[in-house]
Amino acid sequence: MTSTPSPKQKFIDTARELFAERGYFGVSLADVAGELALTKQSVLYHFKTKDALYGAVIADIASRFDVIIDEVMDESESAPRALALFLERMQTHMQV
Repeated sequence: MTSTPSPKQKFIDTARELFAERGYFGVSLADVAGELALTKQSVLYHFKTKDALYGAVIADIASRFDVIIDEVMDESESAPRALALFLERMQTHMQV
């Protein structure tokens, strides 16, 4: 069963998509809020600045990489196989 993301996680997920499409300077907190049909104030409740939101996006991506690395290391008996699995999972992850 998949849980519903928290409001804070929804902001992070939406910001990640927007930053990927438009770059850091092409996205405002109002843009992130607008994508979710919310106000800029609702974003500011969780993230005091755009830099704070961007940092949360980077931290979220890093934690996802850590999970993938742990899974791959548990499933692999050799370094070449671990690398192949990692690249495969990264490709899948980037498409989602």
